[in-house]
Amino acid sequence: MTHNPHESPHTKPWQSVLVLHWKRWKSGSLYWLRSLGVDLDDRDPFSRLYVLYVLAIAVIWVALSFSLVLNLAANVGRQISPGAYPALGVASVIFGIIVITRSSSAAPLYLTHGDIEWVTSSPLSPRVLAPFHFPRRQLKTFLIATLLASLAAAAVHYRHITELAVTSALWMSSCQAAGWNLSAIHYSRSRRPLRFFWAAIMLSLIILAAVFQPFVAKISRELTPGYLHPVTFATLLGALWILAFFTSARINLMNIHEASALFADIEALGTAYLPNHDMVQQIRNQRRITRSRILGRLPLWFSPWSDTGRVVITAIRSPRYAWNLLELTLLFRFGLLLLSPGADRWAWLFWLFIAYRFRQGHMAFVLAQDVSNPFLNQFWPANMVKRFVQSTWLPFALVFVASFVLWLSLPLTVSVTLPHIVFFTSLILSWVLGEGLIIIRNSRDTQFLNHYHLAAVAASGLVMMIAVAMHHPLWSLLVPLGLMLAMVPSLGQNILHPLSAEGHEPDNPKSL
Repeated sequence: MTHNPHESPHTKPWQSVLVLHWKRWKSGSLYWLRSLGVDLDDRDPFSRLYVLYVLAIAVIWVALSFSLVLNLAANVGRQISPGAYPALGVASVIFGIIVITRSSSAAPLYLTHGDIEWVTSSPLSPRVLAPFHFPRRQLKTFLIATLLASLAAAAVHYRHITELAVTSALWMSSCQAAGWNLSAIHYSRSRRPLRFFWAAIMLSLIILAAVFQPFVAKISRELTPGYLHPVTFATLLGALWILAFFTSARINLMNIHEASALFADIEALGTAYLPNHDMVQQIRNQRRITRSRILGRLPLWFSPWSDTGRVVITAIRSPRYAWNLLELTLLFRFGLLLLSPGADRWAWLFWLFIAYRFRQGHMAFVLAQDVSNPFLNQFWPANMVKRFVQSTWLPFALVFVASFVLWLSLPLTVSVTLPHIVFFTSLILSWVLGEGLIIIRNSRDTQFLNHYHLAAVAASGLVMMIAVAMHHPLWSLLVPLGLMLAMVPSLGQNILHPLSAEGHEPDNPKSL
């Protein structure tokens, strides 16, 4: 879609950009409102009241979930003494270095195809575009830092939660602004941006922290409960905003054009990409692989280890897949906290939301890729359930072992007992069985196959609900047993090409 804002002689450039972003934001908002059943074209008063009703439910749900999580953090932190306060300041400094590095590694601006065409053909200053990108990243950093700092304050039983949350959020926002300015300076060069610029920034920050230890210790102290100085970090953030005003004017838009290629391709999908995270991840992996040298080779492992080899080579070539498994490990470890003695019985709803929001980890990812490939299916006579077990046992074992080791090292009020082990195993097993059941039952429906991760979230959520409702973790074993029984009718089902189901023989692989 090409943007062609018809500017009048008296229209300023920033006004055109403002109208453009307003229409884009309005279009995205309409998508989500219509997904909730809200019709803004209907002028009926009851339709307007329904909008307020949906917003009120969302606000109440967020407030209750946040309150439950704060209560859970306070219960988990009973074993933490007030002497751990200085650790929060040190952790804030470490996270600050990570935020600066991550912010400097990204381009200061990301434009769509229409924006690129318009910007490159007009004498538009990058300073006009910066207010529509930089504040949005600042707001995201501020909200995430506020949430994490609030949980940390509740865990260490610090009374002034708001003071710690605001101070930490100002510090993290300052780090993000510093990284953005570094990125803007980096993209101001006439040459192509350096590939490992982020590594140079991280190494420089570590060296500076080692050289100027007294200064770093002072920052850490001002981020420690009891010695907080939010005014200092608010002043620092304001200075970095002023600096961003000057650095944004020197950004080389040709470098932004090249850096925005992936972002523009994803945005070009429109609203189709919003619920389909797998499609976005596939585009990211394809773009990354085309820009780098292929690592490793597909091992010549014969059945039943061929699928295991594919899992290994996928993890090597796509580090994001291994990172997703780590996210699953942390997610399941966090789920164990819901069994702590003082946990609220409705806290599992928040866990369900987190699992749905961060559902990138798929233990059946390799099988889903094979099943969604019609050309590959016609040559694969293996049994569906057998292939499911062969392609998921390694990710399941890695996630289970890593989560269990994390549990042993950090019990956090949840002791290692037989009922808890049964619940823990049922939680992880239900996740992978939920994925497998949807893939096996809908192997020929590629549209429905894209939502197999929702079945995983629902299955694990059911484990949570049963364990809480029945007041005993052993009842959670019913969910994976039920999913296993549901797979029994598919024991004789093979992966076949759709033509085979209509009576046509698949192509002979020897004829290739």
